[in-house]
Amino acid sequence: MHQSSLLILVSFLFLLSCKEGKSPKPQLKETAPKAKKEHKDQRTPVDPVSLINKVFEYGHQQHLTDSCVFLFECDCCAAELAFNDDSSFIYLEHCMSDLDVRIGSFSLHENQLHLHFDALCVSKEYNYENEVDTSAVDYFITDTLLKQTILVFEVAKCNDKTLLIEENSEYRALEYSTGSSDVLSYIEQEGILEHLQKSKVNSANDQHRD
Repeated sequence: MHQSSLLILVSFLFLLSCKEGKSPKPQLKETAPKAKKEHKDQRTPVDPVSLINKVFEYGHQQHLTDSCVFLFECDCCAAELAFNDDSSFIYLEHCMSDLDVRIGSFSLHENQLHLHFDALCVSKEYNYENEVDTSAVDYFITDTLLKQTILVFEVAKCNDKTLLIEENSEYRALEYSTGSSDVLSYIEQEGILEHLQKSKVNSANDQHRD
């Protein structure tokens, strides 16, 4: 029984963390719920305008309920995608008090949505030392360079919500609110936006020198 539970946990480990250095997927640190049938939604043409200013929850399809709502029963198995009006997006992965953020651009190819992730991943990690040393900083913010990643999605509807179905994967992104500008303000307040913007400037300067 112990071996069976371990196999389930390992098979559903996501590949997204900055620490793993792999393609974006939220980390799953608890066993996923029992498998259920996937929604049989009709694919729809990709309309980039319909994505602008939208925020999507992102996770494994087993957390997607029959009423088209994500129900996450773990601390580290959910992420967010926010689409901006300049064809850019923000990806946020929460894990308890920690946060990983990546940005990139989105484009259309043969009626599919492509997300092009930049190499930089900015992490905000809780400093547990401040629980015994009040002079210690609360959080560390670190930069990690990863391999640039492209994720491909088909677009469908789940009830009246836009559903992004990742190609060759069991991960989904479901529309749940408007307000990508709120996400931008949030990462600015957390001190993460500054790191992302510096990376963009440095990259542009490097290309100019080349």
